[in-house]
Amino acid sequence: MSIASVAPEAPSTGAQTAPPPPTPPVSAPSRAHALMDAMARLSETLRQETAMIRERRTAGLDRLVDGKLLLVRAFDEAGRALRVDRAALAALDEPDRQRLRALADEFRAAAEANAASLRAAAQASQSVVDTLVTTLNREQAADQGYTLRGGMALPAGFGHKGGRPATLDQQL
Repeated sequence: MSIASVAPEAPSTGAQTAPPPPTPPVSAPSRAHALMDAMARLSETLRQETAMIRERRTAGLDRLVDGKLLLVRAFDEAGRALRVDRAALAALDEPDRQRLRALADEFRAAAEANAASLRAAAQASQSVVDTLVTTLNREQAADQGYTLRGGMALPAGFGHKGGRPATLDQQL
């Protein structure tokens, strides 16, 4: 018995199915324009993410990051299409070349600013985590009081490898 014979068929409602994904541009100028469009949209998304991080606005950040991932894929595909066809870049007219250079500079600046804000946010988060761990460890050490063996709880490394304290008198 096959899976197809067991699975129920979806009722026909007359609704159209989702359109197929767009085919990559065929002509050299359209590939370059696709790259420029992806670069411009990704630059704007990076600027928005940077602003949200700096202003500590977390509402909507997950949706923005999801959108950024899709734009990165589109950017990679458009860039890959142009890398395969070097003649496409050579065929660009001068205004398109200038626009591509300007967009590349904007993209580079937006990516650097975004990377710096992400690094700063990660360092701040790590600092908070380190502070919390240190504080919790101090609190736990202070709360221990006596050990199960009946002795005082001492800080880690205290007297374990050293000699006996000078005040200890073993003769009675």
